[in-house]
Amino acid sequence: MNTSLVLFLIGVLVSCCLCRSSTYNYMKFKEHNTYVVGFKCGTPQPRIVNSSTIIKDTKDLHPRQTVLYKCDCTGVCIEEGTYCGPKKTENVTLYFRYLGTQEIVTGHAVNETDCDCINIHPDFTVLYQCDCTGVCQQGMICSAIEFEEITLYFKNLETSELFGALARNETACGCVLENGKIPDCK
Repeated sequence: MNTSLVLFLIGVLVSCCLCRSSTYNYMKFKEHNTYVVGFKCGTPQPRIVNSSTIIKDTKDLHPRQTVLYKCDCTGVCIEEGTYCGPKKTENVTLYFRYLGTQEIVTGHAVNETDCDCINIHPDFTVLYQCDCTGVCQQGMICSAIEFEEITLYFKNLETSELFGALARNETACGCVLENGKIPDCK
C-alpha cells in the first residue's frame, strides 16, 4: 500500500472523528445553554437572614433567624451589565422575643415580591433620587428598586428642534450591594 494513501486515509479518519466530537460538544453546549436560560429572573426565593441584622441588639433573639424572599441568585439575566434584582418589594414587620424573657420586639424588613433584570449602570437622568441614609447594612448602599421610565422632551434653543431623553423616576428604594455586582450565592 502506498504511504501517501495510508496518510490520506488516516487524515480522513481523524477528520471524521474530530467532526463528530465537535458536533457532539456543540450539541451538549446547546443542551446546557437551554437548561441555564430556562431559569429566568422573575420569582424571589426564600433566604435565611440572621435576626441580628434586622434588630441591632446585643441580647439573644428568638428565633435567631428568619426567612425573607430575595431576588439575588434566583435567576439568569442574559444581557451584559444586568443582574436579577427586586422589581417590587413590600415592607414586613417581624416579631421576636428576647431569650429568657417574655419581652416581644418588632423588626422591619423588606420582602422582594417580584424580580427582574436590572441594569447595573443605568444611563439616563434620575428625577427623584432615593434616600435611605442610615438604613442599609455595611457593604450595601441605598438604590432604586422600583422606578418608572419617562421620556422627557427638550427643545434646542438654537434650532427649535425637539428631542427626547429617557429619565427615571425612582418610586421605591432599598439596599443593594455597594459594588454593583451580583452577590455570591451561599
